[in-house]
Order: sequence, then C-alpha cells, then structure tokens
Amino acid sequence: MSFQTRINNWFKEFRKYLLFYRDGYFELPYLSNSPELMVESLKRVPFTKHDPATSTIKTKSIFSEGTFYYRKIGDGLWVLVSEITFKKHVATKALKDTGRCDYYFLNHFRYSSRTRGIAINGLTIPKQGWSISKPGTEVNSYFNPGDSGVFINIAFNEDWLKKNLKWDKESEFSSFKKFIDSNNTFKTWADIIPEGNHLTNSLLNHLRDNNETLGNIQLSIVCLQLIASFLAKVSKSDYSGAVSTTESDRRLLARAEDLITQSVMQSFPGIERIATAVNISPTKLKTIFKATYGVTMFQYYQEKQMKVAKKLLNEGRTIKEVALMMGYDNQSNFRAAFKKYFGHNPSNL
Repeated sequence: MSFQTRINNWFKEFRKYLLFYRDGYFELPYLSNSPELMVESLKRVPFTKHDPATSTIKTKSIFSEGTFYYRKIGDGLWVLVSEITFKKHVATKALKDTGRCDYYFLNHFRYSSRTRGIAINGLTIPKQGWSISKPGTEVNSYFNPGDSGVFINIAFNEDWLKKNLKWDKESEFSSFKKFIDSNNTFKTWADIIPEGNHLTNSLLNHLRDNNETLGNIQLSIVCLQLIASFLAKVSKSDYSGAVSTTESDRRLLARAEDLITQSVMQSFPGIERIATAVNISPTKLKTIFKATYGVTMFQYYQEKQMKVAKKLLNEGRTIKEVALMMGYDNQSNFRAAFKKYFGHNPSNL
C-alpha cells in the first residue's frame, strides 16, 4: 500500500471522529506509525495551515492555538515539537494503522495547568517530565482548558537504535534493553534530566530559526545529547516489575491527575474519593498511578502543592496566608511540609 493511500484510507475512516466529544473531551486522532505519517495526518486536521517552507503546521481554533514543528534529522531520526495552548478539554489520540510501525517516541513535556475554581487569578501548576513509547503503542493525552506548554518528541526507528546504541554488558545503555524486552509499552518519568530545559530550549530555538543547513547539524547534536542524557538517567530503572496500562487506564489516570491538580489549594482529597470519582478501584488506581508517575498519589499532590506555595510566597504572600490557602489548620504543619519538601523553612526564601 502506498504512503498516500494509507493517509487517504486513514482519513476516510477517522474523519467522523475528528473532534468527536466523548467522556468530557473533544478527540483529536492522528496517525503515528511514523513521523512522516504523523505530519501528513496532522495536515488533514481541520483548522490547520501547513507551511512546507518552514516545516510547520499552525492551528488556531476554539479548541487550541499553537505551532507544530517537524524536521527529519537523518535516516530513522526525527524531531517533532508542539508549542500549544488548549482552550477546551481535548484528548489527542496517537493511533496506528495496520502498516509498518517501527518508531520509538521519546517525549519531553513541559507545560502548565491553570487551576480552576479558586480565587487567585492566573495561578498555574507546572508539569514536567519524560515518557517513552514503543512501536505500535497507541497513546492518548488529555488536556484541560488553560493547559499551555511545549511537547518535544524525538522519534527514532529500530534500525537507528541498532546502529547507534550498543547493548553489550559494558555499555552504560545496556540496561535500557530491559525496557525494550519487557511487556511495558509506555513509561513516564519525572523531570530526571537537570540540563533538559536548556537542551530543549536550544532545540526549540533552532526550529524557530529554520536554518536548514546549520540548523540540522545543531539539531542533530542536541537530539543526541537529549537521548544520551535520558538513557544515562534511566539506566538504573527497574523494568522487571513494570505494570502495563491500557488506554482506558491512562484515560482514568488523566482524570485522577486532574482531580489532584485541582485540589492543591485544599487538603488531599483521599485515594478512595478520587477512585470513586473516576470509577476505578483504589488498589488499582494506586498501582497504576505509582507505575506511571513514579510516585504515590499523595507525593504527587504534595509536590504540586509545595511548588504553588513557593510561587505564592515569592510573590509576596505571607506564610500565614499561604498556609490557609493550602488548607492547613496551622502554620506549623505547613512549615514542616514545606521544609520536608524543599529542605529549608519558608521564611528562608
């Protein structure tokens, strides 16, 4: 089947599902067997404008606004970057057809969620981390109104992986083969690369500049640095007990994560209450949440809460004010939680 035929068949099949409203989200499906197919399918999405001269696809609609950059770095290696703000509840759906599918997608996400229903204008909660998906993995991502940021995908196929990474016991990357050999098809980590923001900012600037000659050389260097840094950091990860999650699980996790995010200005709602709200058993929710995010639900909640508290303190709010905003009965408990997370008292800011 030709490349164009695959795109035409896919679009004919899924056109009726574009921006279909399901379970509280407008669905945005796209084909993602390979970077080429991803670009072609995104060009077919309503409200987009493709500029081949700059290798960009821009979108501006009631659902979202942003720019998608793409660049082929070399055989089997691509970089795909989205700068986007969501205006509605949107579920992006990375789908696969029955054709060849041999690309891994290494994703660095860096965005902010706007907290809803509280009396502080403009308060946002940072979300940052890494994920990787194996070839053939269909991954949905769920976004809420006000979510805004940068999503960087470095896509490499199996041939590129074999040529550029050594799997022998002497290699620092050898343990990554455990993930490849495991049953887990998708895994998420916290922001494990300290230099990640610097590298991803550099990558984004090169794409914006659109220097095809010098830019590709620089992009290649930055992409390789990111891949090497990521693999070095995850080399000690334990994949033997990895928990596989279904797409239904990930949709429920997204709803649970959003409930936690919306609770940072109050006491932790409790696992049972969150599980009931998203219609899943507390035991399963705890298991798949820890497997996906690498921390417990309470640790995730406290991390977001303390980051918001620090931001408010830096803006001039008093410790007493922030403690009350966070739902603490007294300042002492807030000071203890803050010190436990940051290693110093809030008065030392």
